[in-house]
Amino acid sequence: MLSSSNSHTNQQQQPANNDAAQPNLFPATGGTRWGILADGGFKILLGIAYVIACVPISLALGVEIILTVATGMAVLSVGVAEIAYANVRTSRSYLLSLGIYDGGWLLVSAVAAVSFFSGGPKLGSLWLGYQAIAAIVLTAFLLSRVGQVHRGEGHSKA
Repeated sequence: MLSSSNSHTNQQQQPANNDAAQPNLFPATGGTRWGILADGGFKILLGIAYVIACVPISLALGVEIILTVATGMAVLSVGVAEIAYANVRTSRSYLLSLGIYDGGWLLVSAVAAVSFFSGGPKLGSLWLGYQAIAAIVLTAFLLSRVGQVHRGEGHSKA
C-alpha cells in the first residue's frame, strides 16, 4: 500500500518535466547543427558581398547604395548570431525561426522576380528591405532568451 502511494506521487511529479512531451529541446547536433553553421556562414558571405559590391547591386536593383550596405550589415550580423548561438538555441527554435525567415525570403524573391521579368517595376527595395528587416528581427530573436536551452539539474528544457 505504501509503495502504491509512492508510485502515485512519482506519477504526479513526472508531468512537471515536459522533456518527453516536447521533442527537440536540446541544442542542434549532427546534420542539423552543420546546416545551421552553413546557413550562418552563407549569410556572412552574402552580407560581405552586398557591402563590397554595393554599387553594382544598387544600380541593378534600382535602390540607394545605403540600403544595400545596411542590408549587407544586417545579413552579416544575423549570420554571426546564427553561428554564435548554435550551441545555445534549441534545435526546434532554430528550425522554426530559420524556416520563417527563409520562407519569407522565397516569397518576397518570387514577387520581385515576377514583377521584374513581367516588365513591372523593379522591387529591389522590397527585396533588400525584407532581408534587412528580417535579419534584424531574427538577430534579436537569437539574442533573446526565447528558445534557449536551459541547463541544470541533469536535463535541458526550453
